[in-house]
Amino acid sequence: MGTRGLIKIICKKRIMYSYNSCDSYHFGLGRDLVMEIISIINEHGLKWFIKHVSKIEYISYPKTTSNKRKPYTQGSIKEMIKAGYIYDMGYREPITNDIEYLYVIDLDKKYFYLDGCEKFSIESLPKNLYSMEWCDENFKTVSQTTG
Repeated sequence: MGTRGLIKIICKKRIMYSYNSCDSYHFGLGRDLVMEIISIINEHGLKWFIKHVSKIEYISYPKTTSNKRKPYTQGSIKEMIKAGYIYDMGYREPITNDIEYLYVIDLDKKYFYLDGCEKFSIESLPKNLYSMEWCDENFKTVSQTTG
């Protein structure tokens, strides 16, 4: 069984959740999200990022594979933008115990954070955020607040 996580995306007052089934710890999914956000903003700018995330459809997860539009995307903001959709897997807050990490990308207030930890400005995310070094220094705080 993997390390389950959820990405909460807030954009233009709309809330979407994307489920991630494995490697959701801070130096896995957390680091990947940080690097992807930095890459998108450096390549396209924050306005482009917000515009394209606001176009993502939040659709019900189909009960049969024949109804699926495309393969399920998880964990990658770029893949969500490219696909144009996120499957609604039924997650809502408060988050249940089966979710070990909740990452929040709030494009309305322009911050990113791991639930229960410090909030970081999306426009100036530190590249070493959620690196092994960051986790070694902050793991006690993270583990106390998330689990």
